[in-house]
Amino acid sequence: MNTNVTKTINIPTPTLTKYEQLYSKYSQTLTCPCKHISINYERFLSIEYTLHQVCSSIFITDKWISHNDVILHYLYTNNDPRIVVSYAFQALGAFCELIESTINNSLIQFNSQQYITASVAPSELFQSQAQSFIDQFKLSTTNNFLLSLNMIRKTTQGNAFLSGQLTNYYLTLINGSVSSTSISYSNCNCHLSNTCVNQLSFYKNNSGNVTLFDVPGFYIGCYVIEALLQSTLQCFYDKTCIDHLQVYLTTASPINATALDPSLSSQYSEDSTIKNLFNSLMIEEWNSTQIYDRYYDECQPIECTYTVKTRNNVIYIVTTIFGIIGGLITVLKLVVPRLVKFIRKKRSRLSLANVVPTVPPSTDEHKLKNQKISTRLNVLLLILSLTILLLYTFLSNVTMTINVPTPTLAKYEQLYSKYSQTLTCPCKHISINYEKFLHIEYSLHQVCTSVFITDEWISYLVISNKTTSANINFRRTGSNAFQALRAFCELVESTINNSLIQFNSSQYITASVASPELFQSQAQSFINQFISSTTNTFVLSLNTIRNSTHGDSLVSGLLTNYLITIGTSVSNEAIVLTSPVGYSTCNCVLSSRCIAQSSILSSLVNMGYFYIPGFYTGCYVIEALLQSTLECFYDQNCIDQLQLYLTSASSMNVTALNLSLPSQYSEDSTIENLLNNLMVEEWSSTQLYDRYYDECQPIECTYTIQTRNNVIYITTTMFGIIGGLITILSCIVPQVVKFVRKKKELTQPLIVMNKKERAMLLWRKCTNVLFNFNLFPSVPPSTDEHKLRTQRISTRLYILLLILSTTILLLYTSLENVTTTVNIATPALPKYEQLYSKYSQTLTCPCQHISVNYERFLSIEYTLHQVCTSFFITDDWISYISNIYRTTYFVVGDFRITGPYQFEALRAFCELVESTIDNSLIQFNSQQYITVSVTPSELFQLQTQSFIDQFKLSTTNTFLLSLNMIRKTIQGNVLLSGRQTNYQLHKVNDSILRTTSRVYDNCICSLSNTCIDNSSLFNGYGNLRVFNVTGFYVGCYTTEALLQSTLECFYNQTCIDTLQIYLSSVSPMYVTALDPLLPSQYFENSAIEYLLNNLMIEEWNSTQMYDQYYNECQPMKCTYTIETRNNILYVITILIGLIGGLTTVSKIFVPILVKIIVYCFRKWRNRVVPQISIIET
Repeated sequence: MNTNVTKTINIPTPTLTKYEQLYSKYSQTLTCPCKHISINYERFLSIEYTLHQVCSSIFITDKWISHNDVILHYLYTNNDPRIVVSYAFQALGAFCELIESTINNSLIQFNSQQYITASVAPSELFQSQAQSFIDQFKLSTTNNFLLSLNMIRKTTQGNAFLSGQLTNYYLTLINGSVSSTSISYSNCNCHLSNTCVNQLSFYKNNSGNVTLFDVPGFYIGCYVIEALLQSTLQCFYDKTCIDHLQVYLTTASPINATALDPSLSSQYSEDSTIKNLFNSLMIEEWNSTQIYDRYYDECQPIECTYTVKTRNNVIYIVTTIFGIIGGLITVLKLVVPRLVKFIRKKRSRLSLANVVPTVPPSTDEHKLKNQKISTRLNVLLLILSLTILLLYTFLSNVTMTINVPTPTLAKYEQLYSKYSQTLTCPCKHISINYEKFLHIEYSLHQVCTSVFITDEWISYLVISNKTTSANINFRRTGSNAFQALRAFCELVESTINNSLIQFNSSQYITASVASPELFQSQAQSFINQFISSTTNTFVLSLNTIRNSTHGDSLVSGLLTNYLITIGTSVSNEAIVLTSPVGYSTCNCVLSSRCIAQSSILSSLVNMGYFYIPGFYTGCYVIEALLQSTLECFYDQNCIDQLQLYLTSASSMNVTALNLSLPSQYSEDSTIENLLNNLMVEEWSSTQLYDRYYDECQPIECTYTIQTRNNVIYITTTMFGIIGGLITILSCIVPQVVKFVRKKKELTQPLIVMNKKERAMLLWRKCTNVLFNFNLFPSVPPSTDEHKLRTQRISTRLYILLLILSTTILLLYTSLENVTTTVNIATPALPKYEQLYSKYSQTLTCPCQHISVNYERFLSIEYTLHQVCTSFFITDDWISYISNIYRTTYFVVGDFRITGPYQFEALRAFCELVESTIDNSLIQFNSQQYITVSVTPSELFQLQTQSFIDQFKLSTTNTFLLSLNMIRKTIQGNVLLSGRQTNYQLHKVNDSILRTTSRVYDNCICSLSNTCIDNSSLFNGYGNLRVFNVTGFYVGCYTTEALLQSTLECFYNQTCIDTLQIYLSSVSPMYVTALDPLLPSQYFENSAIEYLLNNLMIEEWNSTQMYDQYYNECQPMKCTYTIETRNNILYVITILIGLIGGLTTVSKIFVPILVKIIVYCFRKWRNRVVPQISIIET
């Protein structure tokens, strides 16, 4: 009994203090399963942040931005350093807002993510993992922001958008024709790079020769934002510099502008560039808190279990001895004497065998006969009982559960090949990052590593460029096209790498080891989902930029979408007009995808035009590029011919793309087709099952087999019952035999007695029997009265103790309240609901699949606002309102000028919203609902509704954030609208054009992009309004005006009919108004921005299918507990199991105890009492 044993100790519902106490002692074996294995980060993580002090300074307020003479006195001059400062801080303020929105949106999504642990994570591990989650959040948020910003920046440069301040291109008049020429800054040309900058300086009389003041660290360049990114805030940490700057900004009284505080603790220096700040999201400090006690409370450990090495305790030893001693002594008493007799060859006839002799031995023949019959019957019943028990235990089929601790992968595969149906191997770690066992690599299209996207090739095309207004000339657009192609290669690579970071931190959830086949299938599904979502996100972001670009009718500095001409006003003054370019039968008003084959004209005589196969020019460089192919650049002859036409002063050795390389694309695949596949040639993925298995760390493997009881079980069962069985048979059988074979007594003379005398006689007999009853007679019989008295006392004490012990045991086992665990195997949903209605407090139904994709039980559908399916966003309507002004001049605010673009933008919003929701739904459906046990229906409904609400919120925020970044970047870069709605072009002299900012209702576009005025129809060249389109506005940008507009007029048939009268003198179209009677969450006068803030959704229809969730969960069993008492079968088996040992032990110890008591009593009575003499006085 001194053997060391491993003892498992359970501590129910431990407090955190108790857990920490246990962990400090038993960390190696302590396990505390969580009741809730998935917990939202917001329950225990808190992230706060502080932005750079400039984001709360005066420098991003309207007060500072508008405090210069250019704005105060409407002195609109291009490249004026005063307005550059205003634009720069306006852009900086916009980025402060965008960064804050980005972080807050990311925090909403971060807080809804789940921390998954099957058991309580120790504090050190928790802190480490939580910090990892926070670091991942910072990294992904930063990368997403920078990726979106870079996509806008690169597409802006690729399309060569013209700055309203003419900072990248200047417009000149040559022979009555307007052309554009790229500007250079410090030997860097804006046509080649968007990062060209010069020191921002103030010059004497704006001559550019005599420098009055250089603003330290501040630059001017091709685009406001590009120059800002390279600038620093050095001057604005210095009060003297600020005061000096104000002298040149305005002649008005300076404002009290407090300098930035250099003494504040900061991770940036005074000369850190704005780009450096952006690379850290302008964050000064992240403050994160990991609240372990909250995590512990959410986990709600059911119990804590640990093991210790110890020795068996006294109670275990005593109960074990009592459990075995009865059977063992009984068996030995039967076997040993006969074995000795057999060895000593003292044979006795079987017929003389007597195992129930009387004590003292009787010579009565009848009694001896009874004893022999009892012996045979006893032996027969014992053999029969044991045979039945033996056959039952040996032949009965039992389900045996076999445990294999910490199996190796080879052992698991061996077990799985044999016992796949019942094998279960619980994982120690149920959540594993993909990066632990999945590797994804990729290779891009060869053009992304070719000479065609290098600075050398792009510079070569720029050098070959001759100033020309021909918008289909390859010399004019080629360098920008290949800059855009390079940008796409870089953006695709950044997108994939950023997505891979997030993908690698995703978690694979399995409660038990997934089989190799299931693992491979699921891993491939994860990879396919990654490729799909990454592609969709990239394409959606690009499409949003493309649609916004066209919606705002931004002018390309290459003049590929608008022609600029000089006209005459009513007062015979020269006015600058812009008109959309047409390509074949396609006009840039109606579509951004108008194209013509790109060509080049050689300066050499008689060479004519060379049309580049598969390459196009169109309204926008990028739109044309997307429809182009690389077929010419797979052909060395085509490249050589192209170089011949380029006639650059310097030659360049250019090798064609290799057509023999394996590729999923053909040489005539469009760039758009390449981008729709992220320009990836091949995805290479590796699923490492052995790594997954090692990370899972199965604690044990359990499987069941159908078998028969083994020899050890049968033997222990026999020994457990034989003692009690022999004792009971020994008591009952002799009495039965004696009763059946009652001895016939000699006829006695009949004595007549009345009932009282009979009762007295029976009483005397019973009293005599009880008085002389002796279970401990000496052999041979003793006549010593003292010994007989001792034996009778022993008998009475033995019977008393036996009855008392049996009574106590009977009462204890029958009256004891016990917690009974009831198991229901594979319950159906109705059975579960029935059980839950009765035993909700204790019912637990472990899921076979603890993670279930949302798509299995959630369905989300939606309907958009009726305008998205109306006639007003069709080509017919847009063509109708645009055709009539091709040859007619109208003022800028005329609906016939802005209307086509606004309805184009409205259609784009409908399409973008639908694409955004569908893309988000794909990602949402692949998310996992994680529950270790069946979730009750009420809780399921609450949780799934929360998931749906979170989906709506995050989808809306993501869309609006993307749109706002584009809007603020367009405004920040002061990009010129083709309809001159934000800046008006002016002819300064016979060779130069300048711009001035538009003003709408005392709101100036250089300060705000939200300036608006009523959209009206005017009478030709005059400014007389003849009809106001109710609820519709014109403003600095088409999109900004549209967002503030309503659809009031288009709900009103009269308004539409009147509008058509002024739109065309020919017969009007049949146009039906929007139906105001349809149920809607919007009003007729709801702004388009309000619609977009709700994703233009009229109604969300979601379905939570609990039955499908239940079927996917596949509960293996349901377990519940009830308070009850031991049943009669249990009580009887307990009594039989202990009575043999109790009887045997009592027979041994009671006589000894009595003898000791009697001896002590007699000794006490016979002691000598000393006599004391009394002396009389």
